This record gives sequence, structure tokens and C-alpha cells, in this order.
Amino acid sequence: IFSGGASVVMKSSNGEGVLDGGHLVRVLQVDGEGTHVRLVGIEVRDGQVWSTQGGCIVVKDGAKLEADGVEIFGCKATFLPGVFVAHGGAVHIENSNLTLTGGSKLFGNAAETEGGALNIL
Repeated sequence: IFSGGASVVMKSSNGEGVLDGGHLVRVLQVDGEGTHVRLVGIEVRDGQVWSTQGGCIVVKDGAKLEADGVEIFGCKATFLPGVFVAHGGAVHIENSNLTLTGGSKLFGNAAETEGGALNIL
């Protein structure tokens, strides 16, 4: 979790950088006004959440995420019995900014309710 006005750059120098949730956890959360994360040339993959939003990434409360040449895939938002919330398989964005450049791709993501790739509020 990046919050509190943090400014972070994660860059793969060889094109093989990976952030992997192992189908067990959300990979990245960017939270709060003034918080800015920039991802360059990496893969974000295989995140999973249950009965919440953002299988791989959540960007909320005025934060900014830039993805340049990033692939986001294999992410899933799943609901538990009786709790039917599972939005934004890849990314959930709430009152925040997401910028995709450099051929960034979102593919092979799923949500059981809304927004297989993106859920934007």
C-alpha cells in the first residue's frame, strides 16, 4: 500500500519485472491525495480479492497511477457466498486518476459483478 503523499517509481531495467499476487492477494493499492505511483515496463498479474474491488490494483481517494508499457493480466475479483461485491477484475479506480501509455495492456481479467478490466467510480 502506497499512501500519505508517497511518490514512487517502479521500473524494470530489463523488461522482466513482475508484481505477482499469486492468486492470493491484491498486488497494489495507491491511496490518498498527493500519492503518485508510476509503473514502467513491468507486468502486474495474478491478483485476487474476495467480496471487494480491484483484483490487482486499487487507486482511490485522489491518488494517481501511471502505467507506461505495463501489462495487467490474470486478475480477478470474486464474491463470497452472500456478499455480492466483486468489481474491477484488474483495476478499481475511485475518485482518482489512472493513465495508461506506451502500449499498456489489460487482458485476461475477470470480475463476477462489474468491470472485468476496469471499474471506475
